[in-house]
This record gives sequence, C-alpha cells and structure tokens, in this order.
Amino acid sequence: DGVARKVDQGSLLILQLHYNLLNVDPDAVPDDATAIELWTLPTGETPSQALMSLPLANQSIRIPPGDPGHVERDTTRFSLPEGFSLPAIGVMPHMHRLGTRIRLNRIEEDETRTCVFEIPEWDFDWQQTYFFPEDNPVQVDGSVKVEVVCEYDNSAANQPVVNGVQQEPQEVRWGDGTLDEMCLIYINALVPPAFLE
Repeated sequence: DGVARKVDQGSLLILQLHYNLLNVDPDAVPDDATAIELWTLPTGETPSQALMSLPLANQSIRIPPGDPGHVERDTTRFSLPEGFSLPAIGVMPHMHRLGTRIRLNRIEEDETRTCVFEIPEWDFDWQQTYFFPEDNPVQVDGSVKVEVVCEYDNSAANQPVVNGVQQEPQEVRWGDGTLDEMCLIYINALVPPAFLE
C-alpha cells in the first residue's frame, strides 16, 4: 500500500517480450495472447513511496565452450548521496539456459562478503521478483559495494536441442536470444517520491 512507480506524463511505454520457438513447428506457432494491465493513481494522489529498479548487469560475460562450472563476477558501488540509504524490498535475477547459480553479495569496506540473495540451482522458468520479508528489507547505500555472481554450465551435456539435434558447445556472450546468456539482477528499492524528481 502507498507504493507506486513513477511514469512521467507523455512517456512511451515499451513492453519487450522474448519468445523461444526453437523447437516449435513454424506452421504450428500458437497465437500470441499477451496482455498487460496498468493501475494508476487518481489525479492528484501521491504515493508515500516510489519504487525504483537498480539494474546490476554484467554485459561483458564470456562463457568458454565446454566449461561445466564457469563463474562470472561483477562488482559495483551505488551512486547515492552520502548517508542516504534505500530499503530494498526485493530482487529480480535473470540468466538464461546455461545458468546454474546466481548470487548477490554485499561487500563491506574490509572486503567481507555477505550473501543477500541466492538461487543455488537456477531454473530458467523461475524468472520473477523475489521479495524480502516486509519487516526486514535489505538496506542499499553508497558506502558498500555489491557483487553479482553468476555460474554457468557450458558443457557438451548441457547444450540445447534445436530441431532434434543437440548443439555443440560454443563461446557464449551477453545477448537477448535464448541461446545467448545474461548475468543480471534488478534490485527493487523504495525511495521518497521527491527523490525521482
């Protein structure tokens, strides 16, 4: 209650959908039944908090062919005003079919790592937002670094089957296609509405 995402008047909204039709007969592709519903606040009503998504994306991933346990790490520090802290209410992790594990660490000044979130056995069909307990949000501030750790299995046994043929391992990089990969976590944090103005 009282939380909304700010969308400026006149904004163009784009919905990006990815379809995996590798093993679907081109003559049997089902009709698209995608729909979207938006709820807006009544004119003049202001939420008590705004939702802001902070993307942590490692776009430089390179997964070598045949490697059953490749690990990619990316570390960043948020640019927030000194002393400013945001309560993170959840995360949305994202990898594709070669992903096996994804983790978000908080790195203190002394390099101590604390796991904030982890899916130890990644499943491509588990793409969703995972919420932290409402009474225990994770604080995000500029005083610490965060690290996204993504693990992949690019072994011969874990290759996709396309038109009935299992593919040979190839080097895999960042990309939108299902046969590409990603290493991405969105942190969803609450901010005062004035913070977004």
